[in-house]
Amino acid sequence: MKLQRQKGLSLIELLIAMTLGLTILAAAVQMLMASRNSSVVNNELSRMQENARFALDIITDDVRKAGFQMIGASPLQSFLDGPCGSWNPCTLNNSNGDSDRFAVIYEPHIDEPQTDCTGAEVDLNNEESKGMANVYFIEDGSLRCRGYNLDLSTWNGESVNLVDGIDNMQVLYGVVDEVGQWQNSTQYVTANEVDNWTTVNSLRVALLVNGGFASSSRSNEESQFAVFDSGELVFETGENRELYTATIYLENTDFDPKVSNLGPKEQDDEDSESEDD
Repeated sequence: MKLQRQKGLSLIELLIAMTLGLTILAAAVQMLMASRNSSVVNNELSRMQENARFALDIITDDVRKAGFQMIGASPLQSFLDGPCGSWNPCTLNNSNGDSDRFAVIYEPHIDEPQTDCTGAEVDLNNEESKGMANVYFIEDGSLRCRGYNLDLSTWNGESVNLVDGIDNMQVLYGVVDEVGQWQNSTQYVTANEVDNWTTVNSLRVALLVNGGFASSSRSNEESQFAVFDSGELVFETGENRELYTATIYLENTDFDPKVSNLGPKEQDDEDSESEDD
């Protein structure tokens, strides 16, 4: 009797084939996950850069106008250090990790819309106007602004949300030794340390921006930041964060105008830090 040769795979061959198949499948899944994570990180970075640029552009544009007044009008101070509404002072250096706030004073040009940073109309006495103040601050993770009418000593409506995803804002003021002299001896101090606001020639702003996406893989990770004089800021929310800074030189002072606006690692005297939270 002639025996037929058995056809098919042996158990060992089948196990080897299954192992190879699972290995290839695992590699494909790993590549897919890596591609997804990379896409998420890139989207977060783009979102942070866009929000930071937009926020710094808004602040820079307004700070450049600080102290502007029409010809023949009474000189204006660049920043409001006195009270506005229930806020006393209006320009404030906070402590314990809280964000700073600052109020930019100027008189809108007569040929431009008489509006504040919220877009609301401002009723000013153009002949003897004290100007208006745009107050910038952080609330609920967003950069907000509110207008204050110095002529009427009242708020010009409610605040508006300008940019989301801003965790913290710190501000330093550049002061020089003598008004009218452009020197390299500019020192950057907090609002509490400014003795004479007419000696302020620049503003240095730092914004800590988050990516807006909390990853479960980073939920237990802790990240720490030190933003100017804020002290140690600790986050455990699982979001990427990055620090952006800008130095803005005032144009309506006795000093030569010079403006510098930057993002991370773009100038020698500015720093940017990024960390995964």
